[in-house]
Amino acid sequence: MAIGGTGFAPTLQRSCWGLAGLFALALIWLLSGQVTLTLLFIPAALIVAGAIFLDRRGHRHDEPADPSSTFLDLQLDVMRSRRDTAFELTGPGRPTVRRVTTSTLPGGRGTERLNELLATARSTEFTSSAEVAVRRFGTELFESVFDGALLAEYRHHCAEAERRGHPIRLALRADGDLAALPWEYLYDPVSCCFLALSTRSSIVRRSALPETSDTQPIDVLRILLVASSPGYLDPLTVEPEQDRVRQALAPAIAAGAVEVQTLSEATLAAVTQALERFDPHVFYFAGHGRWDEDHDEGAIVLVSGRGRPEAVTSHKLGVLLRRKHLRLAVLNACDTARTSPDDCLAGVATGLVAQGVPAAVGMQYRLEDRAGSAFGEELLRSLADGTPLDEAVGRARRAVFALPNDVEWATPTLLTRVPASQVLPRGPKVAPASGGERASGNDRRRTPEVTRRHPASVVDEVERMLDAVGGRRVAGDGREQDLDDFTELIH
Repeated sequence: MAIGGTGFAPTLQRSCWGLAGLFALALIWLLSGQVTLTLLFIPAALIVAGAIFLDRRGHRHDEPADPSSTFLDLQLDVMRSRRDTAFELTGPGRPTVRRVTTSTLPGGRGTERLNELLATARSTEFTSSAEVAVRRFGTELFESVFDGALLAEYRHHCAEAERRGHPIRLALRADGDLAALPWEYLYDPVSCCFLALSTRSSIVRRSALPETSDTQPIDVLRILLVASSPGYLDPLTVEPEQDRVRQALAPAIAAGAVEVQTLSEATLAAVTQALERFDPHVFYFAGHGRWDEDHDEGAIVLVSGRGRPEAVTSHKLGVLLRRKHLRLAVLNACDTARTSPDDCLAGVATGLVAQGVPAAVGMQYRLEDRAGSAFGEELLRSLADGTPLDEAVGRARRAVFALPNDVEWATPTLLTRVPASQVLPRGPKVAPASGGERASGNDRRRTPEVTRRHPASVVDEVERMLDAVGGRRVAGDGREQDLDDFTELIH
């Protein structure tokens, strides 16, 4: 029992038992006068003891299970009961550390506290008030989780990751309404960095649902780009965004590593047909997202046959996207990663993952159009290069941060039901199949414009509908909004 509780790896635990057996034999031999056999015991004992010493120094048992992994994986579970909140941190080769506290986390989606800080924070000569506010919010969130033994365990893993030269991948699982908090703002005051923004760490929201994924390596990554900007809603710059994405992917397309199909007339029938014929690995949607406050349900907005907005919930979209080869759904639209306090699966991204899509990227708040374009372009470029999914999301966050935008880089959320390294495993790059609807590197055809009709009566009707239900209210001309007005984007 004592050896089993040492925290050694199973192989080294067996070595401990072997060493104990050797000591017992040596004692018997010594008592029986077998001096020669006792002397032979010494080198064997030194070998086993040396192996145990190396294990305790962390050189063996705590390597990642996946030999190709370049991350140190941590699991953080956040659970709430009626009276307290529990945090559990699990790292490689060490027992789980649990912390229970009665201290309160920010209420709701964290927006009340964030808005309060945005309204009261003061800028400095070199730092915007928005940056000061989100840094303070992230510090409060970090310190509400990591304290005492849990903080000491986290620091241990940080030091080990630094020794190995590996970034930390923090897989977060939060219960109920805790999943609605913007955990991407976690800020470590010691290392002075946001965990989701740093090149040395990433945050992945991990579902507790069973793993379901085709883990066969992907030789040629197929990406379906769906752009939707229906009439009667604020126009979005989806067509220039598609052109920029294709330009960013041009080297990978020319190398035969990526195939792209674009779809701008985004009716439900057209999306269904493209999914059937193209069979993509990545479904990328750029457009409007909506949240129904009355029913706590999210949707993306496609185009009806008459050019009007058509809301599509995760239940309907999941029917189309749950297919063998599809690994990732990217929903570059407002509120697509939002969840309900009563039903964490009510959101579009969470609903898709619940229905079997291995991973989804969505937006937990509203997102300014320019920030969404920068995020999507860098995300797809990085995925085309074979960058691991969570690292690609981190690069895309930094692209938003560099606009500059001190707040909205944390709006994207990555949710998976499989380890991040298994979402898009890449194989050898091969030339793409020719023909059909798959795009080539020389294809520079502009996508057809979405028909937009604006009868005054319909515009008034839709405006009333949006005021009641909520929709993506962002600038369509690519202008940068004042970050101090971020309180108008989150609510």
